[in-house]
Amino acid sequence: MQSINFWLWTAAAAVLLLLAASANGDTTPQPTLDAKQKTTHSFEFRPGVIVDPDRPAVYLMNPQRGIDAVDLSSGKLICTTAKAAKPLFLYGDLLVAQAETSDRRGVLRIVILDAKDKGGLGLEAEIALPEGVWASIDDGLGTSFWASARIHEGALIVSWFFAEQLLSGANLRPDATAPRQITGAARIDLKTGRVERLKADELPPLPIAALPGNVAQLVASGVLAGPVWHVGGVAATIQRASDTGGQRTILRRWNLDTGEPLPDVVLFGRELTFRYPSANGRHLLTSKLVETDPHVKYLWVIFSLETGGRVAEVRNHSPAAWFFVSGSRLIYESPLQRRLVDGAWAEEPRKLRAIDLVSGAELWNWPIRDTAYRGPYPPVGPGSRGTPRR
Repeated sequence: MQSINFWLWTAAAAVLLLLAASANGDTTPQPTLDAKQKTTHSFEFRPGVIVDPDRPAVYLMNPQRGIDAVDLSSGKLICTTAKAAKPLFLYGDLLVAQAETSDRRGVLRIVILDAKDKGGLGLEAEIALPEGVWASIDDGLGTSFWASARIHEGALIVSWFFAEQLLSGANLRPDATAPRQITGAARIDLKTGRVERLKADELPPLPIAALPGNVAQLVASGVLAGPVWHVGGVAATIQRASDTGGQRTILRRWNLDTGEPLPDVVLFGRELTFRYPSANGRHLLTSKLVETDPHVKYLWVIFSLETGGRVAEVRNHSPAAWFFVSGSRLIYESPLQRRLVDGAWAEEPRKLRAIDLVSGAELWNWPIRDTAYRGPYPPVGPGSRGTPRR
């Protein structure tokens, strides 16, 4: 299935929020913040990229190890700060972010910035980590650290996940290269900055969006296997069907208030391939190969998950990308790319790009910090099988 990466990513994010183990710490009281501010319609586009459609703005990791706030409409810089490095969560005017720590220092530094005050510092806290765990924003050779944040009863809940696996060119025993995974969570008082360790059974449950009773029963019975999105006043999901008319992808919908079924919409058949839902769960990306164009190889077709209507068609050299729609603009991520230009390799950094949905022209782009590990790798030893995976 073409969308498998999306489901794996979603599951990993859920595990990150749900799991908790040993984490503790202490901090000096900081200036009081109002913990009762209303949340916005903000959402996490990608790890380290938070979108606020109400301002409209996007907060993202920049290559200089700081955070940029960029206007979604114009692509102009609103402000930048070096006080933190990775946005985690936006709550009202409070931007929760992870700060850099010295190499292998056993703490997770959380910084809360005032987004309305253009990145003014509001609160700092440190969460102590178990021995052998370090809160690196960049992946290492076989190591990764992720953190997430949310609000529960006026306090900030921070969950983290650390994974480590020995990578070697030698042919080691399987038990020597078994992955190590450690999780943890903490509660931060937004008035005092006090950090409290949370055990696994103390972690508040994730809020679950309510579904009409009949739709909830379909999910519980397994009739609806995929996710159900809330889009406007509609609960929507997609299903595949095959009959004498061929294979079709169908949008199924219900009224969120009454549970009344709405007419099904046949989105597409075999001519398109399902790629991803948008980061805010409002649209669906499909694509197909365009063989007649030697430069732009794929046609992207975007559907509304509320109505089933086609929102736009855009051409792109990639079959798919993480995306969302903002007004008349398509916002998507292009990964770091290396291309051969005039006999020399040129590197195009990871970027956030905005495309006009009417003309297809690029309106603006902005670099994002690339946190993937890209070498060096251990050499292949005698008797080893294959080469280290890159």
